[in-house]
Amino acid sequence: MRRITSRVLALTASVSDLELEPILSGKEFPTVVHGTYFKCLDSIKRQGLSRMSRQHVHLASGVSGSQGVISGMRSSCQLHIHVDIDSAIADGIKFFKSSNGVILTPGDEQGFLKPKYFKKIVDAKTGRSLQ
Repeated sequence: MRRITSRVLALTASVSDLELEPILSGKEFPTVVHGTYFKCLDSIKRQGLSRMSRQHVHLASGVSGSQGVISGMRSSCQLHIHVDIDSAIADGIKFFKSSNGVILTPGDEQGFLKPKYFKKIVDAKTGRSLQ
């Protein structure tokens, strides 16, 4: 079994090699969330979500434990960043769905999904909004 979203994915792989399905609107995904940690929050608020050395920023179609959410976020994440996928798509940001249900985006030309696309940031433990 091949892991589509593995961190060891070769950097030379193209989107067509990954068997990714383009997402053209957020209708299919009313909730799109990135899980992260408090130690990363200041940087994320300034720069946005970075794909870093990966090809994509990884997102989930809901928070861990939600019905139908099986992949895309570590259960240990302290924060949930809810993404406005429709606004990002309208601005030309590409999104894809992997075969295991993870939502992926390469971000902008610099590899970031900017903070202007964040709907809200929520403390995963308390459910309290931090924005």
